Amino acid sequence: MSTLYLHIGTPKTGTTAIQHFLASNKRILQSKGYIFPNFEMRFENVPPKRNAHFLIDKVYNKEADTLDYKTQINQCYESIYTALETYENVILTDEAIWHACIKIDNFWEDLNERIISRGHQLKLIVYLRRQDEFIQSYWKYKVLEKETGAFMKYVNSKKYAFFPLNYHTHLTSIAEKIGKDNIIIRVYEKGQYKGANKTIISDFLYTIGLEFTDEYKLEENLQNTNVDFICTEIKRRLNSIPEFWDKRGYIRGYMTEVSEQYKSEGKYQFKSLFNPEEQDLFLQKYEEENRKIATEWLGRADGKLFYNPVLYDENEKKFSTMDYVKTCGVIFSLMEQDIEELKLEKEMLEEEVKLLGHKLSLKKSFKWLRNILNHVVPNKYKKTKIWKTLQEKTNS
Repeated sequence: MSTLYLHIGTPKTGTTAIQHFLASNKRILQSKGYIFPNFEMRFENVPPKRNAHFLIDKVYNKEADTLDYKTQINQCYESIYTALETYENVILTDEAIWHACIKIDNFWEDLNERIISRGHQLKLIVYLRRQDEFIQSYWKYKVLEKETGAFMKYVNSKKYAFFPLNYHTHLTSIAEKIGKDNIIIRVYEKGQYKGANKTIISDFLYTIGLEFTDEYKLEENLQNTNVDFICTEIKRRLNSIPEFWDKRGYIRGYMTEVSEQYKSEGKYQFKSLFNPEEQDLFLQKYEEENRKIATEWLGRADGKLFYNPVLYDENEKKFSTMDYVKTCGVIFSLMEQDIEELKLEKEMLEEEVKLLGHKLSLKKSFKWLRNILNHVVPNKYKKTKIWKTLQEKTNS
């Protein structure tokens, strides 16, 4: 019996880091009996590293009812069955499953039946993040796309209501379909990570029965780098202009660089985007749900799911016009540096093209001369050094 490990996030819990790690260490994992499969089927705006996306793509895809689409999805399932017959452990991951599964009738029953009917088992891995930390991170992420609402306006708007933050209720619902023993709950807090170096990577490996060692390759910047509040606020205000939605992340790259600079200088740093009263009210909504996860699922007598202290911030989350101007100036300066480098690179490429053009022109001239001479030069002179040089020039 093989095991299908299905990692479903949740979002904003280091999923990108885990997915990059799995993709970068395929060979090592396979040598240990674990496969992180890749499929030929591709999905719009979804990287191949989210290899479990085929399970829920029909929620987002308007062509999900076509025969060709269904055929490709079935091929993905067949690839999973083959992998389970070949390896003891198969790993799939996609953080959107956490919330998208709700929109698919009998999602967990069907998936579980597909796996156990083949004589294998399904194990679900889910990381939980404290709700106030999640919503702050998620709002920043949405702003870096095209969200225009200020933080508390976004929180009060309930735009994130599709995302299950009542962890106990949601997980209990899943457990009713696949069994509580088949759900592995991990907590997204550095102090609760397992494994050699107590990181999200070592914790994930520990969860699937492996130990992190030096043989694994770690990519730099595995996790999404945080963008600070002033840069996020600038982006939020620019989002009223569609040209600044920045789907490819160009602006985000500069904002990340500026945020790292400000962090090292201690500028514009906030512990929390909430004010203390709002934060307490927000967390109270999930207090009982978190306590039940801690006691009923993790067996903790203290009833604590999260151990990190709640960070309050009394500072006013406002900046002067000059703060915004200075930050935009730093961003524009970085852009200007890149533009100058690109100009220099362009000039170098243009010179290289010119040189290649001269060489090609010279080669054509030599060929033309050779063809003329070939008809008029006697054969006895074609063995001379100058004739051989002409031949080499035209063939080079």
